Amino acid sequence: MNTNQFWNTENIKAVASLWPLALIIFLILVVFVVLIFFLPQTRKFLSGLNNLRLKIWQGEIAVNQPSTTPPKPDEESNVQEAATGAPKTERKEEVPSNVKNEPELDLDSEHGMYYYLFTGKLDDAEKVFQKLQSTTNDPEERVRREAAYLRQRFEKGDLSAQDRLHQLETRLKEGKSTLLGVVQRMDAFCYVSSRDYAKAVERFKGSADSCVTEAGRATSLGFAAAYLYKSTKKEEAFRLLKGAINTIQDSQAKVSLLTDLANLYENEKDNFNRVLALQRALSFQPNSKDLLFKTAYACSEADFHELAVLHYEKLVQIDSSQKSALNNLGVAFDKLQIPSLAVKNYKRAIDNDETLAAAKLYPIKMNLALVALNLFGLNLKTKNSGFQER
Repeated sequence: MNTNQFWNTENIKAVASLWPLALIIFLILVVFVVLIFFLPQTRKFLSGLNNLRLKIWQGEIAVNQPSTTPPKPDEESNVQEAATGAPKTERKEEVPSNVKNEPELDLDSEHGMYYYLFTGKLDDAEKVFQKLQSTTNDPEERVRREAAYLRQRFEKGDLSAQDRLHQLETRLKEGKSTLLGVVQRMDAFCYVSSRDYAKAVERFKGSADSCVTEAGRATSLGFAAAYLYKSTKKEEAFRLLKGAINTIQDSQAKVSLLTDLANLYENEKDNFNRVLALQRALSFQPNSKDLLFKTAYACSEADFHELAVLHYEKLVQIDSSQKSALNNLGVAFDKLQIPSLAVKNYKRAIDNDETLAAAKLYPIKMNLALVALNLFGLNLKTKNSGFQER
Protein backbone atom coordinates (compact mmCIF):
# COMPACT_ATOMS: atom_id res chain seq x y z
CA MET A 1 0.00 0.00 0.00
CA ASN A 2 2.93 2.35 0.71
CA THR A 3 4.33 1.61 -2.74
CA ASN A 4 1.02 2.55 -4.41
CA GLN A 5 0.83 5.72 -2.35
CA PHE A 6 4.46 6.56 -3.29
CA TRP A 7 3.70 6.18 -6.99
CA ASN A 8 0.44 8.17 -6.74
CA THR A 9 2.32 11.02 -5.08
CA GLU A 10 5.04 10.90 -7.69
CA ASN A 11 2.48 10.96 -10.47
CA ILE A 12 0.76 13.97 -8.96
CA LYS A 13 4.08 15.81 -8.66
CA ALA A 14 4.93 14.97 -12.26
CA VAL A 15 1.60 16.30 -13.52
CA ALA A 16 1.86 19.42 -11.35
CA SER A 17 5.30 20.14 -12.74
CA LEU A 18 3.74 20.52 -16.20
CA TRP A 19 1.66 23.62 -15.31
CA PRO A 20 4.08 26.09 -16.98
CA LEU A 21 3.73 24.16 -20.23
CA ALA A 22 -0.08 24.14 -19.94
CA LEU A 23 -0.06 27.89 -19.28
CA ILE A 24 2.13 28.53 -22.34
CA ILE A 25 -0.20 26.43 -24.53
CA PHE A 26 -3.23 28.32 -23.20
CA LEU A 27 -1.63 31.70 -23.89
CA ILE A 28 -0.65 30.61 -27.41
CA LEU A 29 -4.27 29.61 -28.05
CA VAL A 30 -5.54 32.95 -26.76
CA VAL A 31 -3.10 34.90 -28.94
CA PHE A 32 -4.01 32.74 -31.95
CA VAL A 33 -7.76 33.35 -31.52
CA VAL A 34 -7.29 37.10 -30.93
CA LEU A 35 -5.11 37.40 -34.02
CA ILE A 36 -7.71 35.62 -36.15
CA PHE A 37 -10.56 37.90 -35.06
CA PHE A 38 -8.65 41.19 -34.82
CA LEU A 39 -6.10 40.87 -37.64
CA PRO A 40 -7.58 43.73 -39.77
CA GLN A 41 -7.66 46.08 -36.77
CA THR A 42 -4.09 45.12 -35.84
CA ARG A 43 -2.84 45.85 -39.36
CA LYS A 44 -4.64 49.18 -39.40
CA PHE A 45 -3.15 50.09 -36.01
CA LEU A 46 0.39 49.20 -37.06
CA SER A 47 0.09 51.07 -40.36
CA GLY A 48 -0.91 54.20 -38.45
CA LEU A 49 2.26 54.21 -36.34
CA ASN A 50 4.82 56.77 -37.48
CA ASN A 51 8.47 57.26 -36.49
CA LEU A 52 8.50 54.04 -34.44
CA ARG A 53 11.81 52.82 -32.97
CA LEU A 54 12.21 49.46 -31.24
CA LYS A 55 15.28 48.73 -29.13
CA ILE A 56 16.64 45.17 -29.28
CA TRP A 57 19.76 43.53 -27.93
CA GLN A 58 21.67 44.09 -31.18
CA GLY A 59 20.71 47.66 -31.78
CA GLU A 60 17.55 49.50 -32.92
CA ILE A 61 14.82 48.88 -35.52
CA ALA A 62 13.13 51.89 -37.20
CA VAL A 63 9.61 51.52 -38.62
CA ASN A 64 7.55 53.98 -40.74
CA GLN A 65 10.20 56.71 -40.64
CA PRO A 66 9.39 60.05 -42.29
CA SER A 67 11.25 61.03 -45.45
CA THR A 68 14.65 62.53 -44.74
CA THR A 69 14.94 64.35 -48.08
CA PRO A 70 15.65 67.98 -47.17
CA PRO A 71 13.43 70.67 -48.69
CA LYS A 72 14.94 72.72 -51.52
CA PRO A 73 16.39 75.93 -50.11
CA ASP A 74 15.32 79.33 -51.36
CA GLU A 75 18.80 79.93 -52.89
CA GLU A 76 18.31 77.03 -55.36
CA SER A 77 14.93 78.42 -56.35
CA ASN A 78 16.49 81.83 -56.99
CA VAL A 79 19.24 80.28 -59.18
CA GLN A 80 16.64 78.40 -61.24
CA GLU A 81 14.59 81.57 -61.67
CA ALA A 82 17.68 83.47 -62.92
CA ALA A 83 18.63 80.66 -65.33
CA THR A 84 15.18 80.41 -66.88
CA GLY A 85 14.56 84.15 -66.92
CA ALA A 86 11.20 83.66 -65.23
CA PRO A 87 10.08 86.62 -63.10
CA LYS A 88 10.32 86.15 -59.39
CA THR A 89 6.89 86.00 -57.81
CA GLU A 90 6.00 87.09 -54.32
CA ARG A 91 5.55 84.22 -51.89
CA LYS A 92 2.15 84.29 -50.25
CA GLU A 93 0.86 82.38 -47.28
CA GLU A 94 -1.34 79.53 -48.42
CA VAL A 95 -4.94 79.46 -47.21
CA PRO A 96 -6.46 76.10 -46.20
CA SER A 97 -8.82 74.76 -48.83
CA ASN A 98 -11.78 74.67 -46.46
CA VAL A 99 -11.37 78.40 -45.75
CA LYS A 100 -10.65 79.24 -49.38
CA ASN A 101 -13.86 77.60 -50.60
CA GLU A 102 -16.13 78.89 -47.84
CA PRO A 103 -18.70 81.32 -49.27
CA GLU A 104 -18.92 84.75 -47.74
CA LEU A 105 -22.13 85.71 -45.94
CA ASP A 106 -24.25 88.14 -47.94
CA LEU A 107 -25.80 90.30 -45.23
CA ASP A 108 -28.16 91.89 -47.75
CA SER A 109 -29.81 88.54 -48.54
CA GLU A 110 -32.57 86.70 -46.69
CA HIS A 111 -29.88 84.65 -44.91
CA GLY A 112 -28.39 87.93 -43.71
CA MET A 113 -31.77 89.00 -42.35
CA TYR A 114 -32.06 85.82 -40.29
CA TYR A 115 -28.44 86.21 -39.20
CA TYR A 116 -29.23 89.63 -37.76
CA LEU A 117 -32.34 88.22 -36.08
CA PHE A 118 -30.35 85.35 -34.60
CA THR A 119 -27.70 87.71 -33.22
CA GLY A 120 -30.32 90.14 -31.86
CA LYS A 121 -29.46 93.03 -34.21
CA LEU A 122 -33.08 93.96 -34.83
CA ASP A 123 -32.43 97.34 -36.46
CA ASP A 124 -30.12 95.80 -39.04
CA ALA A 125 -32.63 92.99 -39.60
CA GLU A 126 -35.39 95.52 -40.24
CA LYS A 127 -33.29 97.33 -42.86
CA VAL A 128 -32.56 94.12 -44.75
CA PHE A 129 -36.21 93.03 -44.46
CA GLN A 130 -37.52 96.29 -45.93
CA LYS A 131 -34.97 96.09 -48.74
CA LEU A 132 -35.98 92.51 -49.59
CA GLN A 133 -39.67 93.38 -49.57
CA SER A 134 -39.13 96.34 -51.90
CA THR A 135 -37.28 94.17 -54.43
CA THR A 136 -39.72 91.20 -54.36
CA ASN A 137 -42.57 91.18 -56.87
CA ASP A 138 -44.22 87.90 -55.81
CA PRO A 139 -47.00 88.87 -53.32
CA GLU A 140 -47.17 85.36 -51.84
CA GLU A 141 -43.45 85.32 -51.13
CA ARG A 142 -43.73 88.76 -49.51
CA VAL A 143 -46.49 87.57 -47.16
CA ARG A 144 -44.66 84.37 -46.15
CA ARG A 145 -41.43 86.28 -45.47
CA GLU A 146 -43.20 88.97 -43.46
CA ALA A 147 -45.07 86.44 -41.30
CA ALA A 148 -41.93 84.41 -40.54
CA TYR A 149 -39.88 87.56 -39.93
CA LEU A 150 -42.41 89.06 -37.49
CA ARG A 151 -42.70 85.77 -35.59
CA GLN A 152 -38.94 85.57 -35.06
CA ARG A 153 -38.72 89.27 -34.23
CA PHE A 154 -41.33 88.72 -31.49
CA GLU A 155 -39.36 85.75 -30.16
CA LYS A 156 -36.32 88.03 -29.91
CA GLY A 157 -38.22 90.37 -27.59
CA ASP A 158 -39.96 92.87 -29.90
CA LEU A 159 -43.54 92.68 -28.59
CA SER A 160 -44.75 95.12 -31.24
CA ALA A 161 -44.02 92.46 -33.87
CA GLN A 162 -47.19 90.59 -32.86
CA ASP A 163 -49.25 93.75 -33.41
CA ARG A 164 -47.75 93.95 -36.89
CA LEU A 165 -48.74 90.31 -37.42
CA HIS A 166 -52.34 91.14 -36.46
CA GLN A 167 -52.31 94.05 -38.92
CA LEU A 168 -51.07 91.70 -41.63
CA GLU A 169 -53.82 89.26 -40.74
CA THR A 170 -56.46 92.00 -41.08
CA ARG A 171 -55.16 92.96 -44.52
CA LEU A 172 -55.27 89.33 -45.66
CA LYS A 173 -58.84 88.91 -44.41
CA GLU A 174 -59.91 91.96 -46.36
CA GLY A 175 -58.16 90.68 -49.46
CA LYS A 176 -59.44 87.11 -48.92
CA SER A 177 -55.90 85.76 -49.19
CA THR A 178 -55.19 82.04 -49.28
CA LEU A 179 -52.26 82.62 -46.91
CA LEU A 180 -54.40 83.67 -43.94
CA GLY A 181 -53.86 80.29 -42.25
CA VAL A 182 -50.06 80.66 -42.53
CA VAL A 183 -50.11 84.07 -40.81
CA GLN A 184 -52.42 82.81 -38.06
CA ARG A 185 -50.03 79.88 -37.48
CA MET A 186 -47.12 82.32 -37.00
CA ASP A 187 -49.26 84.26 -34.52
CA ALA A 188 -49.95 81.01 -32.64
CA PHE A 189 -46.19 80.50 -32.29
CA CYS A 190 -45.96 83.93 -30.68
CA TYR A 191 -48.35 82.73 -27.98
CA VAL A 192 -46.27 79.56 -27.62
CA SER A 193 -43.24 81.78 -27.02
CA SER A 194 -45.26 83.61 -24.34
CA ARG A 195 -46.19 80.23 -22.72
CA ASP A 196 -49.89 80.98 -23.33
CA TYR A 197 -50.66 77.50 -24.61
CA ALA A 198 -54.45 77.87 -24.39
CA LYS A 199 -54.39 80.89 -26.71
CA ALA A 200 -51.83 79.15 -28.93
CA VAL A 201 -54.14 76.13 -29.36
CA GLU A 202 -57.03 78.44 -30.20
CA ARG A 203 -54.95 80.18 -32.87
CA PHE A 204 -53.65 76.89 -34.31
CA LYS A 205 -57.24 75.64 -34.66
CA GLY A 206 -58.23 78.93 -36.31
CA SER A 207 -55.29 78.55 -38.66
CA ALA A 208 -56.48 75.03 -39.60
CA ASP A 209 -59.93 76.41 -40.45
CA SER A 210 -58.37 79.11 -42.64
CA CYS A 211 -55.96 76.84 -44.54
CA VAL A 212 -57.01 76.14 -48.13
CA THR A 213 -54.96 72.92 -48.39
CA GLU A 214 -55.31 69.76 -46.34
CA ALA A 215 -51.53 69.67 -45.86
CA GLY A 216 -51.62 73.12 -44.22
CA ARG A 217 -54.61 72.12 -42.13
CA ALA A 218 -52.85 68.96 -40.94
CA THR A 219 -49.77 70.98 -39.95
CA SER A 220 -51.78 73.39 -37.81
CA LEU A 221 -53.85 70.61 -36.19
CA GLY A 222 -50.67 68.71 -35.37
CA PHE A 223 -49.31 71.73 -33.49
CA ALA A 224 -52.67 72.24 -31.77
CA ALA A 225 -52.61 68.64 -30.51
CA ALA A 226 -49.00 68.93 -29.37
CA TYR A 227 -49.73 71.96 -27.18
CA LEU A 228 -52.99 70.48 -25.91
CA TYR A 229 -50.91 67.56 -24.71
CA LYS A 230 -48.32 69.92 -23.23
CA SER A 231 -51.06 71.71 -21.28
CA THR A 232 -52.15 68.28 -19.86
CA LYS A 233 -55.28 68.02 -22.04
CA LYS A 234 -54.14 64.65 -23.32
CA GLU A 235 -57.49 63.08 -24.18
CA GLU A 236 -58.50 66.13 -26.21
CA ALA A 237 -55.17 66.02 -28.04
CA PHE A 238 -55.66 62.37 -29.09
CA ARG A 239 -59.29 63.02 -30.02
CA LEU A 240 -58.35 65.99 -32.21
CA LEU A 241 -55.74 64.01 -34.20
CA LYS A 242 -57.87 60.88 -34.61
CA GLY A 243 -60.82 62.95 -35.82
CA ALA A 244 -58.65 64.77 -38.34
CA ILE A 245 -57.17 61.50 -39.64
CA ASN A 246 -60.67 60.21 -40.38
CA THR A 247 -61.78 63.35 -42.22
CA ILE A 248 -58.69 64.41 -44.20
CA GLN A 249 -58.23 62.60 -47.52
CA ASP A 250 -54.83 63.81 -48.74
CA SER A 251 -52.23 61.06 -48.20
CA GLN A 252 -49.38 63.42 -47.32
CA ALA A 253 -51.60 65.17 -44.77
CA LYS A 254 -52.59 61.81 -43.26
CA VAL A 255 -48.92 60.87 -42.91
CA SER A 256 -48.28 64.15 -41.08
CA LEU A 257 -51.17 63.54 -38.66
CA LEU A 258 -50.25 59.87 -38.07
CA THR A 259 -46.65 60.88 -37.32
CA ASP A 260 -47.91 63.47 -34.81
CA LEU A 261 -50.13 60.78 -33.27
CA ALA A 262 -47.13 58.44 -32.99
CA ASN A 263 -45.21 61.21 -31.19
CA LEU A 264 -47.99 61.48 -28.60
CA TYR A 265 -47.93 57.71 -28.07
CA GLU A 266 -44.15 57.92 -27.66
CA ASN A 267 -44.64 60.52 -24.92
CA GLU A 268 -47.07 58.11 -23.27
CA LYS A 269 -44.52 55.25 -23.52
CA ASP A 270 -47.15 53.34 -25.52
CA ASN A 271 -44.83 51.73 -28.07
CA PHE A 272 -47.45 49.30 -29.36
CA ASN A 273 -49.85 52.01 -30.56
CA ARG A 274 -46.88 54.08 -31.69
CA VAL A 275 -45.90 51.25 -34.03
CA LEU A 276 -49.48 50.93 -35.30
CA ALA A 277 -49.65 54.63 -36.14
CA LEU A 278 -46.32 54.58 -37.97
CA GLN A 279 -47.20 51.36 -39.81
CA ARG A 280 -50.36 53.03 -41.06
CA ALA A 281 -48.40 56.11 -42.12
CA LEU A 282 -45.94 53.86 -43.93
CA SER A 283 -48.78 52.34 -45.94
CA PHE A 284 -49.26 55.74 -47.63
CA GLN A 285 -45.53 56.30 -48.28
CA PRO A 286 -43.93 52.82 -48.31
CA ASN A 287 -40.58 54.05 -49.72
CA SER A 288 -40.11 57.03 -47.42
CA LYS A 289 -36.65 56.69 -45.88
CA ASP A 290 -37.60 58.87 -42.92
CA LEU A 291 -40.73 56.85 -42.17
CA LEU A 292 -38.93 53.52 -42.61
CA PHE A 293 -36.31 54.53 -40.06
CA LYS A 294 -38.88 55.87 -37.57
CA THR A 295 -41.04 52.75 -37.90
CA ALA A 296 -38.10 50.37 -37.57
CA TYR A 297 -36.84 52.22 -34.49
CA ALA A 298 -40.31 52.14 -32.90
CA CYS A 299 -40.61 48.40 -33.65
CA SER A 300 -37.31 47.78 -31.90
CA GLU A 301 -38.40 49.74 -28.82
CA ALA A 302 -41.63 47.70 -28.78
CA ASP A 303 -39.49 44.49 -28.91
CA PHE A 304 -40.75 43.68 -32.42
CA HIS A 305 -37.19 42.97 -33.55
CA GLU A 306 -38.14 40.80 -36.53
CA LEU A 307 -40.32 43.61 -37.89
CA ALA A 308 -37.55 46.13 -37.20
CA VAL A 309 -35.15 44.01 -39.27
CA LEU A 310 -37.58 44.03 -42.22
CA HIS A 311 -37.89 47.82 -42.19
CA TYR A 312 -34.17 48.46 -41.73
CA GLU A 313 -33.32 46.02 -44.54
CA LYS A 314 -35.77 47.75 -46.90
CA LEU A 315 -34.28 51.12 -45.99
CA VAL A 316 -30.78 49.85 -46.71
CA GLN A 317 -31.98 48.45 -50.05
CA ILE A 318 -33.23 51.92 -50.97
CA ASP A 319 -30.09 53.66 -49.69
CA SER A 320 -27.06 51.50 -48.91
CA SER A 321 -25.22 54.45 -47.32
CA GLN A 322 -27.66 54.67 -44.39
CA LYS A 323 -25.04 54.08 -41.71
CA SER A 324 -27.43 54.52 -38.78
CA ALA A 325 -29.79 51.94 -40.29
CA LEU A 326 -26.88 49.52 -40.77
CA ASN A 327 -25.79 50.08 -37.18
CA ASN A 328 -29.32 49.53 -35.85
CA LEU A 329 -29.73 46.49 -38.08
CA GLY A 330 -26.71 45.03 -36.31
CA VAL A 331 -28.34 45.83 -32.96
CA ALA A 332 -31.57 44.11 -34.03
CA PHE A 333 -29.74 40.95 -35.10
CA ASP A 334 -27.78 41.05 -31.84
CA LYS A 335 -31.04 41.14 -29.88
CA LEU A 336 -32.31 38.24 -31.98
CA GLN A 337 -29.11 36.40 -30.99
CA ILE A 338 -27.83 36.06 -34.56
CA PRO A 339 -24.24 37.26 -34.03
CA SER A 340 -23.00 36.46 -37.54
CA LEU A 341 -25.53 38.85 -39.14
CA ALA A 342 -24.94 41.41 -36.38
CA VAL A 343 -21.20 41.40 -37.14
CA LYS A 344 -21.88 41.62 -40.89
CA ASN A 345 -24.02 44.76 -40.53
CA TYR A 346 -21.75 46.39 -37.96
CA LYS A 347 -18.90 45.99 -40.45
CA ARG A 348 -21.04 47.53 -43.20
CA ALA A 349 -21.79 50.46 -40.88
CA ILE A 350 -18.07 50.87 -40.12
CA ASP A 351 -17.34 50.89 -43.86
CA ASN A 352 -19.74 53.88 -44.06
CA ASP A 353 -17.82 55.72 -41.30
CA GLU A 354 -20.20 54.83 -38.47
CA THR A 355 -17.86 54.93 -35.45
CA LEU A 356 -20.46 53.71 -32.94
CA ALA A 357 -20.67 50.32 -34.64
CA ALA A 358 -17.00 49.60 -33.89
CA ALA A 359 -17.67 49.73 -30.14
CA LYS A 360 -20.59 47.32 -30.55
CA LEU A 361 -18.58 44.93 -32.69
CA TYR A 362 -15.90 44.36 -30.03
CA PRO A 363 -17.99 42.45 -27.41
CA ILE A 364 -19.53 40.23 -30.09
CA LYS A 365 -16.08 39.29 -31.34
CA MET A 366 -14.99 38.61 -27.77
CA ASN A 367 -17.99 36.32 -27.31
CA LEU A 368 -17.10 34.47 -30.50
CA ALA A 369 -13.51 34.20 -29.27
CA LEU A 370 -14.74 32.69 -25.99
CA VAL A 371 -16.89 30.23 -27.92
CA ALA A 372 -13.81 29.21 -29.90
CA LEU A 373 -11.85 28.70 -26.69
CA ASN A 374 -14.67 26.59 -25.28
CA LEU A 375 -14.08 24.20 -28.15
CA PHE A 376 -10.73 23.42 -26.49
CA GLY A 377 -12.52 22.36 -23.30
CA LEU A 378 -12.49 25.66 -21.41
CA ASN A 379 -15.67 26.56 -19.51
CA LEU A 380 -15.82 30.31 -20.18
CA LYS A 381 -19.18 32.09 -20.11
CA THR A 382 -20.33 34.47 -22.85
CA LYS A 383 -22.69 37.39 -22.34
CA ASN A 384 -24.96 39.52 -24.49
CA SER A 385 -23.52 42.89 -25.53
CA GLY A 386 -26.65 44.74 -24.43
CA PHE A 387 -26.26 47.67 -26.87
CA GLN A 388 -29.05 50.02 -27.82
CA GLU A 389 -29.94 51.62 -31.11
CA ARG A 390 -29.16 55.21 -31.84
